[in-house]
Amino acid sequence: MLAFRSHPDLKIFDCSVMDGALLSFHADHLPDASFIDLNYFRNMTNPYPFMLPGVQQFTDTMKLNGIKKSTRVVLYDKGNSYYATRVYWMLRTYGHENASVLNGGFPKWKAEMRRTESTEGFEQPIVDSEFEYAFKPELYRYFEQIVQLSKDIKAKDTTEQLTDARPKSSYDAGHIDEAINLWWQELQNADHTVKSPAEIWAIAQANGVDLTHPQTTSCQSGITATWLYASFQHAGNQNTAVYDGSYNEYSQRIKNVTHEHHHNQTSTFLY
Repeated sequence: MLAFRSHPDLKIFDCSVMDGALLSFHADHLPDASFIDLNYFRNMTNPYPFMLPGVQQFTDTMKLNGIKKSTRVVLYDKGNSYYATRVYWMLRTYGHENASVLNGGFPKWKAEMRRTESTEGFEQPIVDSEFEYAFKPELYRYFEQIVQLSKDIKAKDTTEQLTDARPKSSYDAGHIDEAINLWWQELQNADHTVKSPAEIWAIAQANGVDLTHPQTTSCQSGITATWLYASFQHAGNQNTAVYDGSYNEYSQRIKNVTHEHHHNQTSTFLY
């Protein structure tokens, strides 16, 4: 085994960029290696490919991968090693000196019959169909849908309810029209576990939320709304969606809707 493997704080990364690179990594890689994806480890706002990320994104990526400034980093790819040298240069550019490129990369490692491994669950060939995820629109609400839902609730044209997971002080300071306040933490025990289905039903009912009806949950930014979503599911309601933009989006965009409504109204008096 190569001498670098004896380092107490060693990180090895496959930096390959090619079709199916991530699946290829899972199927076969150096022992204990991880994957750095240059499709995302780059400046995503720059129109040119693979541009150096800003220092904050770089630092966050280092933290995500457990790379301290003292970490020994070894880089390789499954081609001609120039993607490995790209990451090597990026590390050096931000002051990480303790990095090297594996000479000959993965092809040489394999040719020398050195040990490799697969990610657990990826020992057999994986086909793309096992990753054919599909968006489920019934679980997601857009701003326009929320505006219409508020109108339908007010007109009693729907049984669906709109809940607001924020604490009462935030709700009282401003909320989505027709939203019912149900603070998410009421559905959580002191040890951060979820309350029982019976408790959730009772608490919801006490707050005016009927879990026999469809629900759409919201909060400030779409985070604690998902605790209501999961809690309602836990209690047996399988007809709940989340308003992703929540009050952050609603409070800004509803102003334009209101302005357009007044702007388009016909004047009662003409002069």
